[in-house]
Amino acid sequence: LSTCLETRRRTTGEASREAVICASELARALYGVGRRDDAETLLREQLEMRRRVFGPAHRRTRATTRQLVWLLRESGRPEEATALEAQVPAE
Repeated sequence: LSTCLETRRRTTGEASREAVICASELARALYGVGRRDDAETLLREQLEMRRRVFGPAHRRTRATTRQLVWLLRESGRPEEATALEAQVPAE
């Protein structure tokens, strides 16, 4: 999946649908094998990029935010998850 993400970023662009999907799948896989810190880092990078490229209200930005919120809750950090969730603009 790491190779997939790098290839997608290189060929279709960092903000492409394909790169978004690949990054999301990689984050899930990292989390699934116990690499929560790596998954969180990837999601935070993706969230920063999406906010910059699409803005905070864009569906891709909101989807990445929801995924990071989930990871934070699963990692026992509900306060941080709630604070991040509160930053998401209404649809």
